[in-house]
Amino acid sequence: MSLSPARPNGPTTAGRGREAPAPSGAVGLMSQTIRRGHDRVMSQTIQLHRESTP
Repeated sequence: MSLSPARPNGPTTAGRGREAPAPSGAVGLMSQTIRRGHDRVMSQTIQLHRESTP
């Protein structure tokens, strides 16, 4: 997990003020969703591979 650059102490998030805490939660949610979708795609791919191989 390389989430260190996204911390609110950086120069880009300092100017935003109130919006600073939002990205961490959004990033966490996105990574969870991506991980679930990735697992689903991987299981489907493995299943297809098993079915197609004699």
